[in-house]
Amino acid sequence: MVRWIRRWRKVMLDVALRGLDDDGDAAEDIVQKAALKVLVIARRKPTKVEEVRDPSAWLVRVTKNMVHDDRRTGNRRKRIFYENEEHVRENLFPALDEGGGVDPGRDEILQVAQGILTPRQLAVVRRVLDGMEDSEIALDLELTPVTVRRHRGEAIRRLRKEFAPPANSGGGWGLVAWLAVFSGLCGCVDRGADPDTGAGLTPVEDWTTEPEFEFGDRFEGDALFGSVGDVDVRDGPEGPRIHVLDLQSSEVTIWTPDGTLIRRVGGEGEGPGEFTGPHDLVLLEDRFYVADERRFTSFTLEGEVTGTDAVPASLSWRGFRFRNEAMFDDGSFVVTPVVPSRIIVGSTGDDPVDVIPGLRISRKGASWTLDTLALISYRNWLVPFKLAGDPEPVRLSQEWVVPDSFRPDAPGGSVVLGRTQELPPGTLELMEISMTGDTVWTRQIRLPPVPIEGHEVEAVVNRKASVFASWSGDSVPSPILRQRVRGALIVPEAWPVTYGIRPMPNGEIWFRPSRSPTPGVWYAVRRGDGEGPIRRITLPESFNPRDVTDTHVWGTRTDGLGVQYVVGRRWVPADQPLVAYSSRTARDVGKTRATAVLAG
Repeated sequence: MVRWIRRWRKVMLDVALRGLDDDGDAAEDIVQKAALKVLVIARRKPTKVEEVRDPSAWLVRVTKNMVHDDRRTGNRRKRIFYENEEHVRENLFPALDEGGGVDPGRDEILQVAQGILTPRQLAVVRRVLDGMEDSEIALDLELTPVTVRRHRGEAIRRLRKEFAPPANSGGGWGLVAWLAVFSGLCGCVDRGADPDTGAGLTPVEDWTTEPEFEFGDRFEGDALFGSVGDVDVRDGPEGPRIHVLDLQSSEVTIWTPDGTLIRRVGGEGEGPGEFTGPHDLVLLEDRFYVADERRFTSFTLEGEVTGTDAVPASLSWRGFRFRNEAMFDDGSFVVTPVVPSRIIVGSTGDDPVDVIPGLRISRKGASWTLDTLALISYRNWLVPFKLAGDPEPVRLSQEWVVPDSFRPDAPGGSVVLGRTQELPPGTLELMEISMTGDTVWTRQIRLPPVPIEGHEVEAVVNRKASVFASWSGDSVPSPILRQRVRGALIVPEAWPVTYGIRPMPNGEIWFRPSRSPTPGVWYAVRRGDGEGPIRRITLPESFNPRDVTDTHVWGTRTDGLGVQYVVGRRWVPADQPLVAYSSRTARDVGKTRATAVLAG
């Protein structure tokens, strides 16, 4: 097959050029996609290839179909990354006739890998197949060994899924055997976990808290909050200062722990020190800033406006505007594209958007550059769902498929990514990525999987079907609609570990399990790639942690009437130390507890 493509590649390119009005770059993309398509067809349906009598005519027909689809959708430049990075395009879509190995199995793996791996993963895969060791790859690519291991693991997961042989196919082409060789080179073997013995699961230490500070629900001192979006605490010479972002009033208020108001800044508007749709408050060493829909507004710790910064309006990703995520000390920004759900699901006729980049925008001289920090997977999160009488399909969100959690950490100068897709049940993978795009560390957290019960599936089916029925004016969904919704849902073995992560200023990453036998449980993972125990903190169900210091957990409490309070809860070690789900002995547990210290 590769020989066919190399022999008739020029003919395919001529066909694409004629169909795309001599647009060379677009034609090259069409040829690459057509080549990938025929390789996949050949791998999955080898009998169809055997029936081809005129290879050139078949390749031309596939190319023409690609051109027709491209012209129909008007999307000639589909790329995972932004268009202004030439080296990214070259690494992502290398020419088919470059570096052609003599081994057809190796060549086939690399051809398919081009379309499903990131440039860095592809570079690692090439070197693994060349027989290079981890240390050699790290030196060659100027990475750390931890980063190399992380890219290897992600690459092998994607390749395993892509090369899984169809049922009753017998494997075909020897690619499964080649993949086994590649897996052995990678050493990517998942360590299973026995939920009964706890072997292989992450050990935990129990902690709890007790209430100490609380203010809100009173008009004296204006301690009445509408919708608290963030709480950040900073110790000063006169004691702690609590900074509270209220989304409803678009204000930041500064307080003492006993609820005495020190300063009020902000307000709805576009003037100096005002906000338009604020969504994040970030406390840095000598200042704080608020991110809103349009810009970043900076203040001194006392609340004086020092300036505003904004991402240039001319920048975009595939025409989509950016959401302001974070601003760093060097003046660079971290943003994510705002892609409508109809685009993600592919309702407009284009292919679904499986991944969205997390980007860093920085100034170089008089121009701005965009660098990809991470690819955020949205695979299978939304699926099109056709309703009777509607010309366009609606979007059905999956209950148990969680997009990657992408969280910038401006105080730490990095971003943190959390993912649960395509991992064993009960597993959460965390990784920290530097501003240069390199992985600082990665770690997999393994907790006991929580099975999805049948009644939980039926509850989700009934809820979603009821929403769809209400759009047609029906109060009760029909059995047929329920059946269709049930068939569209992806139901894995277990609940995802969490629906999102939260980097904390004390160096931990917090997450709340999606299902837990104990209400109000949060987990805290210390940054780094070690295998030590993580903390399990039991908090009141109504408490939402926002900041962590050496002595307190700060956040909000919501009462039964929906009134919010700012609360500081003091750390209290659990009376009985517990290293849950671990096979270690009681003597080891005692040693772990004796040496444990509060993260700070």
